Amino acid sequence: AEAGGVRERLRAAQVAARKYHEDSLVLYEKIRYLESTARECAPLSLSRAGSSSPLLGGAPEGTGSGIGGRGEACRGCTTSTSTEAAYAREYEARISPFNAFRRRERQARYNELSPVEKILFAVASVVLAHRRARIGLFVYILLLHLMVFGTTVHHALVHSVAQRHIERHTLA
Repeated sequence: AEAGGVRERLRAAQVAARKYHEDSLVLYEKIRYLESTARECAPLSLSRAGSSSPLLGGAPEGTGSGIGGRGEACRGCTTSTSTEAAYAREYEARISPFNAFRRRERQARYNELSPVEKILFAVASVVLAHRRARIGLFVYILLLHLMVFGTTVHHALVHSVAQRHIERHTLA
C-alpha cells in the first residue's frame, strides 16, 4: 500500500514537472517575442537608451544581458545562463524549420492512412505509451500462444489414440 502511494506521488511529481517545463518554454517564447519587439522599437525612444533591461532595449544582444544575449556569460545578473541556454536550445528546436517540416511530413503520412489503419495506429500508440498496457499485451499474446500450442498437442494426441484404437479393432 505504501509503495502504491509512493508511485502515485512520483507520477504526480512527474506530471507537474512536465507541466512546469512546458510553462517555462512558453514563458521563454514570450520573453523572446518581447525582446524582439523591444529591439525593433528601441530606436524610437531615447529614454530607453540608458536602461539596463533587455526588455526595454538598453542592453544590446550578445553583451551578456541574460536571455537577450542568447545564453552568453551574464555580467552581474543573477539568472542562470545554463538554464536559459537549455530553454533557448529547446525553443530553437521547436521553431526549427526542420522540425516543422518533419511534423508536416508526419501529418501528411497520417492523413494518407485509411480509417482502419488510423484506428490501429491510435491503439498501438496507446499500448506502446504505457508500461502496464505493454505487459498486458505481452501476457495476452503469451496466453494465446500457449492455448494454440495446447490445443494442437491435445488434438494430435486424441487423433493418435483414436487412430491406434481404430487399427486394433480393424485388425482383430
